[in-house]
Amino acid sequence: MNRVIGILIVATVALPSFGQPTGDSPYRISRPADGIVCFNPGMEAIPNTTCVIETDAGLMVVDTGLSPSMAERTRDRIVAELGRDDIQWVANTHSHFDHSSGNQVYSDATIIGHDNTPAAMRAFYDGREAWIERRFGWLARQEAGAAGASAGSPQAVALEERLRFNGELINDLRTGYVPTPPVLTFSDRITVYAGDLVIELLYFGRAHTDTDILVYVPSSKTLFTGDLFQNGELGVSTYAGNLEPDRWLSALDFVVAEERGVDTVIGGHGLLFTPKWIAAQRRYLAEVWRKVGEAKAAGQSLSDLSGDLPFDDRFRYIADQLEVPSKDLVDQHTRVLQSLWRVDQNS
Repeated sequence: MNRVIGILIVATVALPSFGQPTGDSPYRISRPADGIVCFNPGMEAIPNTTCVIETDAGLMVVDTGLSPSMAERTRDRIVAELGRDDIQWVANTHSHFDHSSGNQVYSDATIIGHDNTPAAMRAFYDGREAWIERRFGWLARQEAGAAGASAGSPQAVALEERLRFNGELINDLRTGYVPTPPVLTFSDRITVYAGDLVIELLYFGRAHTDTDILVYVPSSKTLFTGDLFQNGELGVSTYAGNLEPDRWLSALDFVVAEERGVDTVIGGHGLLFTPKWIAAQRRYLAEVWRKVGEAKAAGQSLSDLSGDLPFDDRFRYIADQLEVPSKDLVDQHTRVLQSLWRVDQNS
């Protein structure tokens, strides 16, 4: 079944090199803050962002990309752009394959991640054949969604890049993929003293995964959040079970404290957020979590809470940051209430 779907994808979009190395792909390169350079393979596909923090003691790479083949090209591009290859540290913001599958290309560096990351990466690798089958289906849906796109259009280019990059990962998983989990892990917080810079890594708690960390560079007031936040989305990306709102708030308090501050927020996949955006998210999470606790203490139901805490003008401070239709925000708010209510009821 996998092969048939793969052949159909190749034939329909005329990509005879599906699953093969893509050669010297173009890159989107940005410098969102002083001493930080981000590399995104391709020109239209959803970015698979690898960022580099420059220090006088070596480079730290934040996330290693979608596949070993992609990571090899990205490392070459890092050397060409920065004129140096002294990569000393790698930080995985979480365990997902599109953030850690290039780790083996950086095995000469100290790879850092949360305590839960090695097991999560191993589980992905052990279940790779089932994942590949699902991925072929996902790629077929991507192709169907781009049907009718004119050749050379951004949509057509994005599809071609998506198929090539994912096919490359599938090929790597079946041939040369070496699971390379972090060798330095931590449960709560760790500090890297990198020559002239201090880099702080904090566990955010169970949210997008149970491996999410924040990477904070005080000197440039830069915060890396991985996939914890998304444009147009209220609160945290919550996929993992047994969410930890108290830990979320503690981690955010640490990085947005007045004596620290954040000027640049770099999310996963090329997303950039403003400090005001993050502050609004923190305020929203704190307010909703407090109301959930008060409702429980008062013996109220989820329906009571929803009636007492609608998404109205009291949340204008975050609605203005997201620029999302009101109905979508109301629906998202309902889901946030439901998620946090379940956490509180189970605590």
